[in-house]
Amino acid sequence: MLLHPYNEATWEYQVSHEPLALRTARAINHVRATLAAGFTTVRDLGTEGAGYADVGLKQAVDQKIIPGPRMLVSTRAIVATGSYEPKFAPEWNVPQGAEEADGIDSMARVVRSQIGKGADWIKADGERVSENARVLSAQGRAACRLSSWYWLSSRREEPCTDFEYC
Repeated sequence: MLLHPYNEATWEYQVSHEPLALRTARAINHVRATLAAGFTTVRDLGTEGAGYADVGLKQAVDQKIIPGPRMLVSTRAIVATGSYEPKFAPEWNVPQGAEEADGIDSMARVVRSQIGKGADWIKADGERVSENARVLSAQGRAACRLSSWYWLSSRREEPCTDFEYC
């Protein structure tokens, strides 16, 4: 919802030059058009530099502030440190569209944080870090177990206390 077609503007341009307010205003139109096209539920797979704006859009739809389909959102993608594009000069501290996580403990912290901020889905981008496939695989398994634990715990009468066994 927060990106428009690349034939209108490149991904790099949208992420680095368009203000968040503009991207959010455009996303409101995308949400309305999606509902008008007959879609009643959508899964949004990342905000690409718009932080947690997808959570705000979802809340606006849920609270009937704007018309739109039911939204399942994933907030920011999770990537390995240093793997996210575009690259800038090393002395520049540029906010990234994705959130970095390295190792199982870091992955667990990031997944918990994103769920706490409203994520319905967790998106871990592993295609850019093939040299760390074994570590990423362990991180991915931890993210899946933790995400499943939160999902199951939210639907139980008594919360599960060990995410490994829910």
